[in-house]
Amino acid sequence: TAAYIVDVGRMQVVAKDRFNKLDWPLAVSRIAALYEKYGCTTSVTDTTALGGDALKYLLKEAGMNVTDYVFTIDSKSTLVTTLASELEHRRLHLLREDDTLKRALQMFRGEVTGAGKIKYAAATGFNDDTVFALAMAIWKAKKRPNLGQRAYTGSYTTWSKGKEPTLKDRMKHVGR
Repeated sequence: TAAYIVDVGRMQVVAKDRFNKLDWPLAVSRIAALYEKYGCTTSVTDTTALGGDALKYLLKEAGMNVTDYVFTIDSKSTLVTTLASELEHRRLHLLREDDTLKRALQMFRGEVTGAGKIKYAAATGFNDDTVFALAMAIWKAKKRPNLGQRAYTGSYTTWSKGKEPTLKDRMKHVGR
Protein backbone atom coordinates (compact mmCIF):
# COMPACT_ATOMS: atom_id res chain seq x y z
CA THR A 1 0.00 0.00 0.00
CA ALA A 2 1.32 3.44 -0.88
CA ALA A 3 0.31 7.01 -0.10
CA TYR A 4 1.55 10.20 -1.75
CA ILE A 5 1.03 13.82 -0.75
CA VAL A 6 1.26 16.26 -3.65
CA ASP A 7 1.49 20.03 -3.25
CA VAL A 8 -0.88 21.04 -6.02
CA GLY A 9 0.51 24.56 -6.47
CA ARG A 10 4.02 23.35 -7.12
CA MET A 11 3.02 19.91 -8.48
CA GLN A 12 5.57 18.50 -6.09
CA VAL A 13 5.50 15.34 -4.03
CA VAL A 14 6.07 16.47 -0.44
CA ALA A 15 5.58 13.19 1.44
CA LYS A 16 5.00 9.49 0.96
CA ASP A 17 4.34 6.37 2.95
CA ARG A 18 4.42 2.75 1.92
CA PHE A 19 3.54 -0.30 3.96
CA ASN A 20 1.98 -3.75 3.71
CA LYS A 21 0.22 -6.29 5.88
CA LEU A 22 -1.10 -3.70 8.32
CA ASP A 23 -4.49 -4.04 9.95
CA TRP A 24 -7.02 -1.59 8.52
CA PRO A 25 -7.18 0.63 11.64
CA LEU A 26 -3.40 1.12 11.69
CA ALA A 27 -3.25 1.73 7.92
CA VAL A 28 -6.05 4.29 8.14
CA SER A 29 -4.40 6.06 11.08
CA ARG A 30 -1.15 6.40 9.09
CA ILE A 31 -2.98 7.79 6.07
CA ALA A 32 -5.10 10.10 8.23
CA ALA A 33 -1.96 11.42 9.96
CA LEU A 34 -0.47 12.40 6.58
CA TYR A 35 -3.77 13.94 5.50
CA GLU A 36 -3.93 16.07 8.64
CA LYS A 37 -0.23 16.99 8.78
CA TYR A 38 -0.25 18.38 5.24
CA GLY A 39 -3.71 19.96 5.33
CA CYS A 40 -5.04 17.81 2.51
CA THR A 41 -8.41 18.59 1.01
CA THR A 42 -9.20 15.15 -0.42
CA SER A 43 -7.95 11.60 -0.69
CA VAL A 44 -8.22 9.54 -3.86
CA THR A 45 -8.57 5.88 -3.00
CA ASP A 46 -8.55 2.68 -5.03
CA THR A 47 -11.90 1.15 -4.12
CA THR A 48 -11.58 -1.66 -6.66
CA ALA A 49 -9.50 -3.93 -4.46
CA LEU A 50 -10.94 -6.34 -1.94
CA GLY A 51 -12.11 -4.32 1.05
CA GLY A 52 -12.16 -1.05 -0.90
CA ASP A 53 -15.60 -0.03 0.34
CA ALA A 54 -14.65 -0.80 3.94
CA LEU A 55 -11.50 1.24 3.51
CA LYS A 56 -13.46 4.17 2.11
CA TYR A 57 -15.81 4.02 5.10
CA LEU A 58 -12.90 3.97 7.59
CA LEU A 59 -11.19 6.90 5.88
CA LYS A 60 -14.39 8.94 5.99
CA GLU A 61 -14.82 8.02 9.67
CA ALA A 62 -11.31 9.38 10.21
CA GLY A 63 -12.53 12.74 8.87
CA MET A 64 -11.16 12.52 5.35
CA ASN A 65 -12.87 13.67 2.17
CA VAL A 66 -12.60 10.58 -0.06
CA THR A 67 -12.86 10.32 -3.83
CA ASP A 68 -13.02 6.72 -4.95
CA TYR A 69 -11.29 5.58 -8.08
CA VAL A 70 -12.32 2.36 -9.82
CA PHE A 71 -9.57 0.64 -11.76
CA THR A 72 -10.39 -0.60 -15.26
CA ILE A 73 -8.16 -0.93 -18.32
CA ASP A 74 -9.43 2.46 -19.53
CA SER A 75 -9.18 4.25 -16.17
CA LYS A 76 -5.66 2.94 -15.64
CA SER A 77 -4.73 4.18 -19.10
CA THR A 78 -6.00 7.64 -18.15
CA LEU A 79 -3.87 7.61 -14.99
CA VAL A 80 -0.78 6.40 -16.80
CA THR A 81 -0.98 8.86 -19.69
CA THR A 82 -1.65 11.78 -17.31
CA LEU A 83 1.32 10.84 -15.12
CA ALA A 84 3.55 10.21 -18.14
CA SER A 85 2.69 13.61 -19.61
CA GLU A 86 3.44 15.44 -16.37
CA LEU A 87 6.78 13.65 -16.02
CA GLU A 88 7.78 14.10 -19.66
CA HIS A 89 7.03 17.81 -19.55
CA ARG A 90 8.80 18.13 -16.21
CA ARG A 91 5.71 19.57 -14.52
CA LEU A 92 5.92 17.12 -11.63
CA HIS A 93 8.64 17.08 -9.02
CA LEU A 94 9.36 13.80 -7.24
CA LEU A 95 11.13 13.21 -3.95
CA ARG A 96 14.80 12.71 -4.75
CA GLU A 97 15.11 9.86 -2.26
CA ASP A 98 12.08 7.88 -3.53
CA ASP A 99 14.04 5.02 -5.07
CA THR A 100 11.04 2.69 -4.76
CA LEU A 101 8.96 4.88 -7.06
CA LYS A 102 11.81 5.40 -9.49
CA ARG A 103 12.35 1.66 -9.76
CA ALA A 104 8.61 1.02 -10.10
CA LEU A 105 8.42 3.53 -12.96
CA GLN A 106 11.33 1.83 -14.68
CA MET A 107 9.68 -1.59 -14.32
CA PHE A 108 6.29 -0.48 -15.63
CA ARG A 109 5.05 -2.12 -18.82
CA GLY A 110 2.27 -1.73 -21.32
CA GLU A 111 0.92 -4.64 -23.36
CA VAL A 112 -1.59 -4.36 -26.18
CA THR A 113 -4.59 -6.62 -25.64
CA GLY A 114 -6.51 -8.49 -28.34
CA ALA A 115 -9.09 -5.69 -28.19
CA GLY A 116 -6.40 -3.13 -29.01
CA LYS A 117 -6.26 -1.57 -25.55
CA ILE A 118 -3.12 -1.17 -23.52
CA LYS A 119 -2.99 -3.15 -20.29
CA TYR A 120 -0.46 -1.74 -17.88
CA ALA A 121 1.35 -3.85 -15.31
CA ALA A 122 4.48 -3.94 -13.23
CA ALA A 123 7.09 -6.38 -14.43
CA THR A 124 6.93 -9.79 -12.77
CA GLY A 125 8.19 -9.57 -9.21
CA PHE A 126 7.57 -5.83 -8.87
CA ASN A 127 4.72 -3.79 -7.41
CA ASP A 128 3.06 -0.76 -8.91
CA ASP A 129 1.24 0.57 -5.86
CA THR A 130 3.54 3.60 -5.72
CA VAL A 131 2.95 4.40 -9.39
CA PHE A 132 -0.82 4.25 -9.09
CA ALA A 133 -0.96 6.13 -5.79
CA LEU A 134 1.03 8.97 -7.35
CA ALA A 135 -0.93 8.79 -10.61
CA MET A 136 -4.24 9.13 -8.74
CA ALA A 137 -2.93 12.22 -6.93
CA ILE A 138 -1.85 13.82 -10.20
CA TRP A 139 -5.13 12.89 -11.90
CA LYS A 140 -7.09 14.56 -9.09
CA ALA A 141 -4.84 17.63 -9.10
CA LYS A 142 -5.42 18.07 -12.84
CA LYS A 143 -9.21 17.72 -12.34
CA ARG A 144 -9.45 20.65 -9.93
CA PRO A 145 -11.68 23.46 -11.15
CA ASN A 146 -9.97 26.75 -11.81
CA LEU A 147 -10.69 28.71 -8.66
CA GLY A 148 -8.04 31.36 -9.15
CA GLN A 149 -5.33 31.41 -6.50
CA ARG A 150 -7.21 28.84 -4.38
CA ALA A 151 -6.92 26.28 -7.18
CA TYR A 152 -3.24 25.99 -6.42
CA THR A 153 -3.30 25.60 -2.67
CA GLY A 154 -3.65 22.51 -0.56
CA SER A 155 -2.46 18.98 -1.01
CA TYR A 156 -3.81 15.62 -1.98
CA THR A 157 -3.19 12.30 -0.38
CA THR A 158 -3.77 9.19 -2.42
CA TRP A 159 -3.22 5.56 -1.94
CA SER A 160 -3.40 2.39 -3.88
CA LYS A 161 -3.65 -1.06 -2.38
CA GLY A 162 -1.85 -4.14 -3.49
CA LYS A 163 -0.42 -5.32 -6.76
CA GLU A 164 -2.29 -3.41 -9.39
CA PRO A 165 -0.90 -2.93 -12.91
CA THR A 166 1.04 -0.12 -14.83
CA LEU A 167 3.30 2.73 -16.62
CA LYS A 168 4.70 2.96 -20.14
CA ASP A 169 8.05 1.66 -21.34
CA ARG A 170 8.87 5.25 -22.17
CA MET A 171 8.92 5.92 -18.41
CA LYS A 172 12.28 4.15 -18.15
CA HIS A 173 14.04 7.54 -18.29
CA VAL A 174 12.63 8.56 -14.90
CA GLY A 175 15.16 8.67 -12.09
CA ARG A 176 18.24 9.23 -14.24
